[in-house]
Amino acid sequence: MCIRDSYGNALLYGINKQLTNKLQRIQITAARIITRTRKHDRITPVLINLHWLPVDHHILYKIMLYVFKCLNNLALGYLTEFVIPYNPTKALRSKTSNLLTVPSVRTKTYGERRYDKAASILWNNLTRQLRNAKNIECFKRLLKTHLFRQAYNLSITLCCWFLWNVFIFVLDSFGLFCMFAFHIHLECFMLASYFTL
Repeated sequence: MCIRDSYGNALLYGINKQLTNKLQRIQITAARIITRTRKHDRITPVLINLHWLPVDHHILYKIMLYVFKCLNNLALGYLTEFVIPYNPTKALRSKTSNLLTVPSVRTKTYGERRYDKAASILWNNLTRQLRNAKNIECFKRLLKTHLFRQAYNLSITLCCWFLWNVFIFVLDSFGLFCMFAFHIHLECFMLASYFTL
């Protein structure tokens, strides 16, 4: 179900929000089935724990991944023809920024959704670090992290909470959680007794 959900989603860029919401509901249902989450429980923490991007951000991920493949000769020839690197006539700083030429379009509705137009705008809005990634694995990791933070508006508190849960899970899986909890309790007791003296 999830595999079919992400099939061909680069074609879904700029579609009606109602259609995107239908796909999002499929993803949410899949997340509830996999994690056995109840219907009325909050789904955002579940999606964060699964490290799943929302559908609209996953569409952006696919488009930008295709662009990276085109620029690094990893894509099919017919896709590469649509991706034209930006070469300014004068010696500008943007020459080394790995930007794309944004084509002009006639219609706003369908023209803005064209692959070459959408891809160039999305690519040019990425950070320089992302655009200059060394290999595809590095690019995937950086891009997913970038979109993940953007999608869920992660704050430092939520990141700490997430890391703490991962840490507890690792300790628990090795049977060290009880020992760790005992040491924390002992440290707190010693600190409390020190300050009461």
